[in-house]
Amino acid sequence: MMLNKNLIKLFLISFILTVFSFTGLKSAEKDYYQGVRAGFGSGDLDMLFELCTEWQEGEPENLLPLYIQAYIYHINHYPDEGTNMLLRVSEINPYAEQQLIPFAERLLEDLPENPHAMIILGEALIRSDRYEEAKDVLKKSISFLPVSAISHYLLGYIYIVSEDEEAVERHLLTGIDVDPCFLPNYTMLGDYYSQSGNRDAAEKIYKQGLKRSMRKKRTASFHLKLALIYTEKANYKKAIKILEEGLKIKPDNPGLMLTLGDIYMESGDFDKAEEIFKENFRFVEDGGELYSLALKARLQRIEDERKEKERGKIRYD
Repeated sequence: MMLNKNLIKLFLISFILTVFSFTGLKSAEKDYYQGVRAGFGSGDLDMLFELCTEWQEGEPENLLPLYIQAYIYHINHYPDEGTNMLLRVSEINPYAEQQLIPFAERLLEDLPENPHAMIILGEALIRSDRYEEAKDVLKKSISFLPVSAISHYLLGYIYIVSEDEEAVERHLLTGIDVDPCFLPNYTMLGDYYSQSGNRDAAEKIYKQGLKRSMRKKRTASFHLKLALIYTEKANYKKAIKILEEGLKIKPDNPGLMLTLGDIYMESGDFDKAEEIFKENFRFVEDGGELYSLALKARLQRIEDERKEKERGKIRYD
């Protein structure tokens, strides 16, 4: 018989209201720690997310709840939100993982067979460049949760660092196989192929990722990556087409618009490129000064190209 969600929440909150002795954490963290442990132990990650929201509101300077929420975003197939939250943590404190490691170690000590605790610890160890330790704990997480796409993703990253090509492919392809909706595995594997010069393999993986991402309209990154692959192959027509398809889904994506202008410029269609760059100034408020400078530099290049072309005409005449 399933418990009512409100009862579960009351159960979690009851841990917060009781003070527990917990070496290595501040007194307030001791209370919330018990709620986090209960949330991971019960597997109710929705309630755990709410608990972390309350924790963060009560202790804005504490980054632990943001780390946990980022993890929940990722395993629930919201990679953009998860990544943005991790970026937010890094902006506040580039060394925040040092706060997370003892927390995750204690969580794993209390829940020795909990794969979520293993994955959180593994990710924190990676951020501290402790790759061998991370590798061990992430492999262990797979033995308890074979369908953990994020474990394979993190292991894929470790093997990219150690330049083990076979292991990179094995883990990322396995991650795609066990959870086809976990998009970061497509991105990492496609990027790995692209940077290795294997454009055909990269194109194939990006297309698979694009097909999966269509369900949630989270396609911009795959449209962009495919466009860059086609541009490298000098297939400008195909690159323009894939970007225009992406803009039909995400018409206000400045990255897609900027890249479309770049490709028109590279293909020699300066009029179309100029039109797109000028239209892109509507995104300046979001992109800030750097975005504005990037647009102005492109428009200046178009003007210089036209002047050079005109000088060539005069010399020829």
